[in-house]
Amino acid sequence: MAGLTLGQAWARKPKKRKSPYQKLAVFARVLSYVENEYVVPVNRDRVIEDSIRGMVRGLDPHTQFFSANQVKRLRSMLTGRFSGVGLTLTRRRGRVIVLSAAPGGPAQRARIRTGDTLLSIDGHSVRQWDLPRITTRLRGRRGSRVKLTIRPRDPKRGKKQGSRGKQMRPRTLSLVRDTIRTMDVLKGSVGHGVGLVQVRRFSHGSARAVMRAIRVLRKAQGGKLKGLVLDLRNNPGGLMDEGIRLADHFLGKGLIVRKVGKRGRLRESEFAHSKGTLTGVPMVVLINQGTASASEIVAAALRDHRRATLLGERSFGKGSMQSIIPLPDGSRLKLTIARYFRPSGQPIAGLGVKPHIQVNRASSAATPPVSALSAPARAVKPVSKMPTWVRKDAALRKGVKLLRKAAARRP
Repeated sequence: MAGLTLGQAWARKPKKRKSPYQKLAVFARVLSYVENEYVVPVNRDRVIEDSIRGMVRGLDPHTQFFSANQVKRLRSMLTGRFSGVGLTLTRRRGRVIVLSAAPGGPAQRARIRTGDTLLSIDGHSVRQWDLPRITTRLRGRRGSRVKLTIRPRDPKRGKKQGSRGKQMRPRTLSLVRDTIRTMDVLKGSVGHGVGLVQVRRFSHGSARAVMRAIRVLRKAQGGKLKGLVLDLRNNPGGLMDEGIRLADHFLGKGLIVRKVGKRGRLRESEFAHSKGTLTGVPMVVLINQGTASASEIVAAALRDHRRATLLGERSFGKGSMQSIIPLPDGSRLKLTIARYFRPSGQPIAGLGVKPHIQVNRASSAATPPVSALSAPARAVKPVSKMPTWVRKDAALRKGVKLLRKAAARRP
């Protein structure tokens, strides 16, 4: 194409640049109309907060806005003790899905399981509610009642490629809120010289607590542990750094996880170190559909480096990193800023981690007696044979048998 003459260049009108924030003028105009003309008086702060929620709802299920009041109510999660029904929830394809039910909590006692769908609270549909609002409504005074409508997960769903399963009939449950006490790491002896460590959530000090638990289990077995079962079922994640630290304890070298941000920009790569690595102990890791986020990082790293055998169901597939951003009015924005890629190069988001050995009903673990599991530092009494509650847990029973065979083959 021929170039423009000088006269043509001067005569051509410069292209007007459209401001990316031009729509804010439209928003301000709509807000003005709502405040001044809407038939019912409205609370301006609430309208603006609802607008922000609408904006982030269209991004991904893990980007959330917390108002200042919600931040105050949700701080109780960090204390490890609060009153509610004991549900950890997420969103998937527009549905509110149960990730896990706290052991011994009202939801677990009512047989609400991983993969179930929450439809309504006290008769109000939760379809348009964000997760902070749902969580706030589930909390309340100890002894108060809350009605939940749940659609159970189809136990046959997903067994065949492309199978959608049948639509299960919803059930309405009346639950009494109770004090939920969270203990993130528990341990116990499961027979044949094998130890069990359950990690229910990653919080401050979880990796250190796991290693303390292993030392106690090893001491109970006379200094030699024949095998270790790391139970990450129904672990929704938590602090990613703790998950990375735990994987590092089991790996002497190699990539643990790669964090990739906007436009494929590498944010960070985490590698294992040889110092403090647990060696010489065969491992089995239990996962299910409630295994998400930080717990998926651990499972993927141990699988890709051939450090452990994975048993159970494919994990949830929440392979993304969120940053908590404080806002001037005391509210918080939880924003997805990166996705996680496992050592093999595969993403976790949407795919999850596939176990080596599929065990059906891996999400319905048997409830052990209170005396069977204890805090990391407490002494443990070893058992020689597999306890009844272990035999009733299909995935755990399989894991103990695998470790027993591996121990028999070792010199």
